[in-house]
Amino acid sequence: MEQGQEKIHIDGRWQLEDFGVFSKQYTQSYSLIYSLANNPFETELERRGFRFEYSKYPWRGGFSVINFYYSLYARIPESHRPEVKSIRYASPGAIELSTVVEVSAQLGAIITTIAFSLDKVHDLYNNIQKGIRERKLGRIEVAVKELQLDQAQNEWVTASIAELAKAMKVSDELLGTLDVRTDGNKLVQLKVLLSLYRRVEPIAELVDREMVKFEEEKKQLEQGH
Repeated sequence: MEQGQEKIHIDGRWQLEDFGVFSKQYTQSYSLIYSLANNPFETELERRGFRFEYSKYPWRGGFSVINFYYSLYARIPESHRPEVKSIRYASPGAIELSTVVEVSAQLGAIITTIAFSLDKVHDLYNNIQKGIRERKLGRIEVAVKELQLDQAQNEWVTASIAELAKAMKVSDELLGTLDVRTDGNKLVQLKVLLSLYRRVEPIAELVDREMVKFEEEKKQLEQGH
């Protein structure tokens, strides 16, 4: 994994709370992407460690999900964690981080994609959550390895994963690793993607308000539109 500098442009008037939101949500989102990114240097112990984190929480929301993200961060080698190199608060200014390039690039692309279609992705998220409630899937102990869903439930979950991943621009590579980490448990995979959305959405709102800009990712997405 190549390490490098990620320059995140900032503009406008920031409250101290805004920096807190950005720092927390970026760190947790980075941790999830790191745990799924292709790492040719990952040891078997590290691989098993990440799979353990995906398997040990029941994914019913709240405390268990928060601890899941803390645990992922703890498993990232210190040299690969986002480290602040400089902060220049001006109009415009910048936050410079030392990161794993592949991870920060994918995260920046996901955030920028959501910012371009903020209302649409938010509505999709709400519709999926509504579908989970209607199908009573939130009550299922999703950590159970042999989770039994009926055919209609399974088809809906699989379709929701595909739709949400496309809307957020989550790569096939990340989805493939997610499938391995979760032992093919589709409901866990859907809940992971929903939890990722909740963390990147506040940053996407900052992008939408022109307070944050991921420059290279923005250029790539504009060229693809």
